[in-house]
Amino acid sequence: MPNQKKVYVIDDDPILQKIMKKMLFNYNPEIEVALFLHGEEAIRQLKADTVLPDLIFLDINMPIMDAWDFIEAYELLNIPKVVIYILSSSIDYRDIDRAKGIDLIKDYLVKPLRKERLIEICELELK
Repeated sequence: MPNQKKVYVIDDDPILQKIMKKMLFNYNPEIEVALFLHGEEAIRQLKADTVLPDLIFLDINMPIMDAWDFIEAYELLNIPKVVIYILSSSIDYRDIDRAKGIDLIKDYLVKPLRKERLIEICELELK
């Protein structure tokens, strides 16, 4: 299916992963959702994938490779860049300001993500 959309959810919380997968499925059952428990898994997959994701939801605080390390490693990959939304429970202004200073990050979202906001993002990014 050439127009199938792909979304990465990078978060160490399996419950959030399940919720995001269900919400994305409810939005469009044809979206392929890839789940990763930390940034390093996602970087490995980005290097291996022949088809890049259309959208990435990225948690900040994760073991092994957090969001900031992921962004650093991602910027070094010689691949087209994908839209990234931070999805975090952190309301620390330092995290929010840091995210605003990174061009790759489109927006900073605080968990839990409302269904309406997810639909807005999908309408915008997965056209």
